[in-house]
Amino acid sequence: MDIRLRRLAVKGLRWMIPPSRNGRILAIGGTVDSLGTGMFLAASTLYFVQVVGLPMVAVGAALGAGSVCGLLSPVPMGRLADRIGAGRVFVGLLVVRAFGYAGYALVDDYQAYFALTCLLAAADAASAPLFQAVIGDVVPAEQRSVTMASIRAIRNIGLSVGFLLAGGVQALNWAPAFQILFAVNGVSFIATGLAIRRATATVTAHKPAVEVMDHSAPDVPAPYRDRRFIGLVVANAFAMLHDSILFVLVPLWVVEVLDLPASLSSALLAVNTIQTALLQGYIGRSVQGLARSVRTIRWACGLLVLTCACFAAAAVAGTALAVTGAVAGVVILTVAENMLIAASWEMSYVVSPERKRAQYLAFFSLGFGSQRAVGPLLMTAVVLPSGGIGWALLGALFLLAAGGTTAAARPARAA
Repeated sequence: MDIRLRRLAVKGLRWMIPPSRNGRILAIGGTVDSLGTGMFLAASTLYFVQVVGLPMVAVGAALGAGSVCGLLSPVPMGRLADRIGAGRVFVGLLVVRAFGYAGYALVDDYQAYFALTCLLAAADAASAPLFQAVIGDVVPAEQRSVTMASIRAIRNIGLSVGFLLAGGVQALNWAPAFQILFAVNGVSFIATGLAIRRATATVTAHKPAVEVMDHSAPDVPAPYRDRRFIGLVVANAFAMLHDSILFVLVPLWVVEVLDLPASLSSALLAVNTIQTALLQGYIGRSVQGLARSVRTIRWACGLLVLTCACFAAAAVAGTALAVTGAVAGVVILTVAENMLIAASWEMSYVVSPERKRAQYLAFFSLGFGSQRAVGPLLMTAVVLPSGGIGWALLGALFLLAAGGTTAAARPARAA
């Protein structure tokens, strides 16, 4: 049994390593980036509330305003990337994020905190789809999905290590320790930028000397004028509600509905993290092309409906069965989450016209951004107080996501 477990662990580690050289370079940069980000996410709020002395409500308001900026920034950055190159814009955003996050060490008033938070939220949101475009540019087409999945799995590990390191800083509760943490986070973005430059330089060296692209061609509409693509964005927003289920609904549901210790929700999140690290690389290898991506999304949405059924049943069961149902629900949700992310990434890239790919990918990211803005309110104001009816509503939304994706992708244009 021990040998089988070791073989499974070794295979899982291999799945996490991107197959191409450029993919491995990007994975190294992404790992450093996620390590710094994990440290910042875990320690920053405590620093600004307890050390700097900013009101908690004001910090929340700044984060909310930053979310709005994050919804507005991706498409303009995508348009710029289509004109001058996704790699250049992404590296420029990394420089902004590097100085911005390091600059948090100098913030001592609310106005500076508010402005910096809004700027960095916009830069963060615009960076995600551009990173997707960069991966598509620097790795072979047949390795796009697996490379993105591998990088995501490795980034999860980096985030977890960053959370642990931040715990030591929090325990010290010493202002200079927090400021050093902010500086380290800033340096992590520079390291990521160097990795991106190295990967893109390799690709540029092998491209033809002359490559002209007509960005004014009338045959490619803007993404917000492409009704089929809008349908995919809306369907993806519904499907991505799994994120709010896991991080917003489940912790409250465990305590208020199941009447169980809050530590159970932490254990469930750990199950999700470990399972994701093991599954991402494997699932990424099985999702290539539009037809397979759409089929995977349908299966994932079906699993999310099953997840809702598990949670609804757990709420009316005894304590032991409730815990079993909660664990089963999170395990099934995590499988569906990994299938959805890998398939959505591949599908969005394939259906985005090459001439405006960065702009289309940026517009597609608005589906997840909208879910993050609306999802928590839906979970707390509608689903949680409605019990079984709320879970049924979520199940219906996931079925709509599956149907909407199928309908919108069927006639989609493959680049």
